[in-house]
Amino acid sequence: MALAFHEKCYEVPVGFKYISAAMEKYDAIIGGESSGGLAVRGHIYGKDGIFAAMLLVEMLAVTGCNLSELLHQLYKEFGFAYHLGKLERTLAKADLLILDELSYLSFNRHQSELLFKVISDRSEKSSTIVETIPNFV
Repeated sequence: MALAFHEKCYEVPVGFKYISAAMEKYDAIIGGESSGGLAVRGHIYGKDGIFAAMLLVEMLAVTGCNLSELLHQLYKEFGFAYHLGKLERTLAKADLLILDELSYLSFNRHQSELLFKVISDRSEKSSTIVETIPNFV
């Protein structure tokens, strides 16, 4: 994503002391971590969820889009992010995952890829049961 805006992306160890130091060193525009912490140049060099939420609300107002539309635009331009966070860690720890009655759901391409990723990540590590009720005619 950074390349699309002619910017560089730097990876640093986890923790805002490292993120803040890198932001200052490289004059970075934005810094964040997977836990949801976010810092923006010109504001404090630390997590500020209220400021981040205000920026999001401003983005919604300026674009006239809702949140799911903005997310769809990001996916369309940069691809789908497979980050599940806490849910992914929880599913990885489970000895048995049962996916029941999937025939009642419809999945778009990204959701299908995500489902496949969850199932394939568990392959040969733990048990997964996929069950569905056959169509009754």
